[in-house]
Amino acid sequence: MTEARRLDRGHLRARLIREIAGRTESYAQIARRHGVTRSAVSQFAARHQLAILDARQALDDDTAALWVSRRRDRLAEIQQTIEDLDAQLDAQPEDRAQLWRLRLQAIRQAAEETGQLRDTAPVHTVEIRLNGVDLDQLT
Repeated sequence: MTEARRLDRGHLRARLIREIAGRTESYAQIARRHGVTRSAVSQFAARHQLAILDARQALDDDTAALWVSRRRDRLAEIQQTIEDLDAQLDAQPEDRAQLWRLRLQAIRQAAEETGQLRDTAPVHTVEIRLNGVDLDQLT
Protein backbone atom coordinates (compact mmCIF):
# COMPACT_ATOMS: atom_id res chain seq x y z
CA MET A 1 0.00 0.00 0.00
CA THR A 2 1.46 3.37 -0.98
CA GLU A 3 2.08 6.14 1.54
CA ALA A 4 -0.79 8.17 0.11
CA ARG A 5 -3.23 5.23 0.33
CA ARG A 6 -2.14 4.40 3.88
CA LEU A 7 -2.81 7.98 5.02
CA ASP A 8 -6.35 7.80 3.62
CA ARG A 9 -7.43 4.87 5.80
CA GLY A 10 -10.10 5.34 8.49
CA HIS A 11 -8.72 6.40 11.84
CA LEU A 12 -5.37 7.60 10.44
CA ARG A 13 -7.16 9.86 7.96
CA ALA A 14 -9.26 11.36 10.76
CA ARG A 15 -6.21 11.85 12.97
CA LEU A 16 -4.27 13.61 10.21
CA ILE A 17 -7.20 15.89 9.43
CA ARG A 18 -7.36 16.89 13.12
CA GLU A 19 -3.59 17.37 13.36
CA ILE A 20 -3.38 19.52 10.24
CA ALA A 21 -6.50 21.49 11.22
CA GLY A 22 -5.04 22.17 14.68
CA ARG A 23 -1.98 23.94 13.19
CA THR A 24 0.18 22.99 16.16
CA GLU A 25 2.85 21.12 14.18
CA SER A 26 4.57 21.45 10.83
CA TYR A 27 3.99 18.98 8.01
CA ALA A 28 7.54 17.70 8.58
CA GLN A 29 6.80 16.92 12.24
CA ILE A 30 3.55 15.17 11.34
CA ALA A 31 5.32 13.20 8.59
CA ARG A 32 8.08 12.04 10.97
CA ARG A 33 5.58 10.85 13.56
CA HIS A 34 3.61 8.83 10.97
CA GLY A 35 6.67 7.52 9.13
CA VAL A 36 5.90 9.16 5.79
CA THR A 37 7.42 11.96 3.74
CA ARG A 38 6.55 15.61 4.12
CA SER A 39 5.35 15.49 0.53
CA ALA A 40 2.86 12.73 1.37
CA VAL A 41 1.39 14.87 4.17
CA SER A 42 1.27 17.90 1.87
CA GLN A 43 -0.53 15.90 -0.83
CA PHE A 44 -2.91 14.53 1.79
CA ALA A 45 -3.68 18.09 2.94
CA ALA A 46 -4.39 19.16 -0.64
CA ARG A 47 -6.71 16.17 -1.24
CA HIS A 48 -8.61 16.75 1.99
CA GLN A 49 -8.58 20.53 2.22
CA LEU A 50 -12.37 20.78 2.60
CA ALA A 51 -12.42 18.26 5.46
CA ILE A 52 -9.53 20.12 7.10
CA LEU A 53 -11.41 23.42 6.81
CA ASP A 54 -14.51 21.78 8.30
CA ALA A 55 -12.41 20.43 11.16
CA ARG A 56 -10.90 23.86 11.80
CA GLN A 57 -14.37 25.37 12.01
CA ALA A 58 -15.53 22.70 14.42
CA LEU A 59 -12.51 22.11 16.64
CA ASP A 60 -14.76 22.26 19.69
CA ASP A 61 -16.91 19.43 18.31
CA ASP A 62 -15.20 16.13 19.17
CA THR A 63 -16.87 14.24 16.31
CA ALA A 64 -16.20 16.72 13.49
CA ALA A 65 -13.08 14.97 12.16
CA LEU A 66 -14.27 11.42 12.77
CA TRP A 67 -14.87 9.63 9.50
CA VAL A 68 -17.67 7.59 11.07
CA SER A 69 -19.70 10.74 11.67
CA ARG A 70 -20.06 11.31 7.92
CA ARG A 71 -22.22 8.98 5.84
CA ARG A 72 -20.07 9.33 2.73
CA ASP A 73 -16.95 8.28 4.64
CA ARG A 74 -18.74 5.33 6.25
CA LEU A 75 -19.83 4.15 2.80
CA ALA A 76 -16.31 4.64 1.45
CA GLU A 77 -14.90 2.51 4.27
CA ILE A 78 -17.50 -0.21 3.62
CA GLN A 79 -16.60 -0.11 -0.07
CA GLN A 80 -12.90 -0.42 0.79
CA THR A 81 -13.69 -3.41 2.99
CA ILE A 82 -15.55 -5.08 0.13
CA GLU A 83 -12.64 -4.43 -2.23
CA ASP A 84 -10.18 -5.83 0.34
CA LEU A 85 -12.34 -8.93 0.73
CA ASP A 86 -12.46 -9.34 -3.06
CA ALA A 87 -8.66 -9.35 -3.13
CA GLN A 88 -8.57 -11.95 -0.35
CA LEU A 89 -11.08 -14.15 -2.17
CA ASP A 90 -8.55 -14.59 -4.96
CA ALA A 91 -5.59 -15.05 -2.63
CA GLN A 92 -7.18 -17.35 -0.01
CA PRO A 93 -9.50 -19.89 -1.66
CA GLU A 94 -9.60 -22.04 1.50
CA ASP A 95 -11.43 -19.24 3.39
CA ARG A 96 -13.86 -18.59 0.55
CA ALA A 97 -17.11 -19.29 2.46
CA GLN A 98 -16.22 -17.01 5.39
CA LEU A 99 -14.96 -14.25 3.10
CA TRP A 100 -18.18 -14.39 1.06
CA ARG A 101 -20.25 -14.11 4.26
CA LEU A 102 -18.24 -11.07 5.35
CA ARG A 103 -18.53 -9.54 1.88
CA LEU A 104 -22.31 -10.00 1.83
CA GLN A 105 -22.59 -8.52 5.34
CA ALA A 106 -20.65 -5.46 4.17
CA ILE A 107 -22.87 -5.09 1.11
CA ARG A 108 -25.97 -5.35 3.32
CA GLN A 109 -24.50 -2.75 5.66
CA ALA A 110 -23.99 -0.38 2.71
CA ALA A 111 -27.57 -0.98 1.56
CA GLU A 112 -28.85 -0.22 5.06
CA GLU A 113 -26.72 2.93 5.21
CA THR A 114 -28.24 4.20 1.96
CA GLY A 115 -31.79 3.19 2.85
CA GLN A 116 -32.08 0.72 -0.01
CA LEU A 117 -33.40 -2.18 2.05
CA ARG A 118 -37.15 -2.56 2.32
CA ASP A 119 -38.75 -3.19 5.65
CA THR A 120 -39.28 -6.93 5.86
CA ALA A 121 -41.67 -6.88 8.81
CA PRO A 122 -44.97 -8.60 8.02
CA VAL A 123 -47.97 -6.40 7.33
CA HIS A 124 -51.26 -7.35 8.94
CA THR A 125 -54.61 -6.05 7.77
CA VAL A 126 -57.24 -5.45 10.40
CA GLU A 127 -60.93 -5.27 9.51
CA ILE A 128 -63.32 -3.68 12.01
CA ARG A 129 -67.06 -4.41 11.80
CA LEU A 130 -69.60 -2.50 13.79
CA ASN A 131 -72.69 -4.66 14.12
CA GLY A 132 -75.94 -3.06 15.16
CA VAL A 133 -74.68 0.51 14.74
CA ASP A 134 -76.43 2.93 12.40
CA LEU A 135 -73.60 4.91 10.81
CA ASP A 136 -76.00 7.72 9.84
CA GLN A 137 -76.64 8.45 13.52
CA LEU A 138 -72.92 8.85 14.29
CA THR A 139 -71.67 12.43 14.30
